[in-house]
Amino acid sequence: MTVQDAWLPYEEEQVCHVSYASMKEGIFALKGLEGAKWKWNRATPGNGTSRAFFLCNSHVDCAAGAGKQMRCVLHDGRFMIEHKGEHGEEPSMKQRLNSPLTWKQAADVSMMATTGAKAGAMHTAMTDAVAKQHEAAGEDPLAYKLPDGGIQGVCV
Repeated sequence: MTVQDAWLPYEEEQVCHVSYASMKEGIFALKGLEGAKWKWNRATPGNGTSRAFFLCNSHVDCAAGAGKQMRCVLHDGRFMIEHKGEHGEEPSMKQRLNSPLTWKQAADVSMMATTGAKAGAMHTAMTDAVAKQHEAAGEDPLAYKLPDGGIQGVCV
């Protein structure tokens, strides 16, 4: 087993405690580390009671399972954060492969969401509104389609 394959205790200045009293506290602390973009590792999620596994979602390689991983695991009655692997080099631009919004757009739209709507739903509603404006003006909305998706004129 190489060093990259071994789970090591997470020891950074950002961690308030070396161990946590509950899984909930440990996961909360873990999700705030290193950019706060962590997702459950669906291949090995753990049981949520004594262990929980997460993948970095900030990099393409990490999100595919080949990069940085973290876990919150029960050791001697206390929950500890451990890590293995290294972060990838290519940043992921979106939360999921099929996300309509980039990380920044999703954060901006979420800040505007006072009605409880999800970021993707709000972006779709704004896109529909702009498309209807183009149709009302007798223009084809697809003529304003952007190469990365969406329609020109939708402000986020």
